[in-house]
Amino acid sequence: MGHWQLPPEGGHMERPDGVYYQTMNMTEINARLKKNDLIIIPVGSTECHGAAQPLGEDTFLVSRITEQVALKTGCTVAEPVWYGSHPYNHLGMPGTVVVPEDAFLANLRAVIAGFWNTGFRKQILLNGHGEFMHMELAVDTKPEGLLPPGHVDKGGEVYGPGRH
Repeated sequence: MGHWQLPPEGGHMERPDGVYYQTMNMTEINARLKKNDLIIIPVGSTECHGAAQPLGEDTFLVSRITEQVALKTGCTVAEPVWYGSHPYNHLGMPGTVVVPEDAFLANLRAVIAGFWNTGFRKQILLNGHGEFMHMELAVDTKPEGLLPPGHVDKGGEVYGPGRH
């Protein structure tokens, strides 16, 4: 992976080191914009990942990825969007914060507009889903389909194994 720090040592969210937008003042932001007007906005979620994984892992991982990119490129990172949209079948799932899609998209539009107004003409919204877990807590489960056999297999492959 070349010169990437994997895994990264700690985070930069609260450090005044020029990585995160929210840790800079307007003098620093204006100086940054003269050199690099790219901001990366990590978009994660807060959701149940079972007994073995933390609820915020999607946000933690995408934030660390964007920090590494910023350290290499000199761009800016926004504090992450912690709460994402989920399908309605996640309603009532303990640990998952479900934000309706219209509210989620309205929030993202406001975030984009705010950064544009500040001067960030290049914006990347980076969505993250990933895994880090305590394997000793993982549970082996048997997948069950909602449709009768033959409609969609349990891996989501609509044509079935080997059929295209």
